[in-house]
Amino acid sequence: MATLQDQGRIELAELFKNRPLHLAWGRGLVAWDAAPDSETITATALVDEIGRRLASQKQFVVPETDPNAANTIKVPSGDLYRIVNTPSRWVLVDFVFDYSDGTGESIRELGLFVGTEVAAGLPVGQRYFTPAQVTSPGRMYMLDHIPRLIRSGATEQVYRYVVPF
Repeated sequence: MATLQDQGRIELAELFKNRPLHLAWGRGLVAWDAAPDSETITATALVDEIGRRLASQKQFVVPETDPNAANTIKVPSGDLYRIVNTPSRWVLVDFVFDYSDGTGESIRELGLFVGTEVAAGLPVGQRYFTPAQVTSPGRMYMLDHIPRLIRSGATEQVYRYVVPF
């Protein structure tokens, strides 16, 4: 049986990191508040997208065991990673939603999209896009149903993922 090699995984990680990456969030279904819904592996879109944000940071990382090591970050699972300057099998992706992004909305779903294309003529530097401003959503790489979050205009919302290859 053929085995995917580390060099091949690093190549895939580099290709992924160099593509436009957006995190979309959506309202999902109100029924999920009472009974959490498991994610499918065949989804291509969110149930009810509100908007999406371009990645704020994309960096290569490697697993770390020493919480005091330089450049160490912790992800929600509790795993530790160290930021490195050379390509690796793991890509750290941060998304920082601005104070005004989705204010007052109930967020229940998140989707990481690769290769989103947005409409021409939008302001230079715009990083948050409504569904009407997206001309091609790209491909959904990851889907996450989360406990309902009511967006407050008093906070930035940060999501951090380490994507393994």
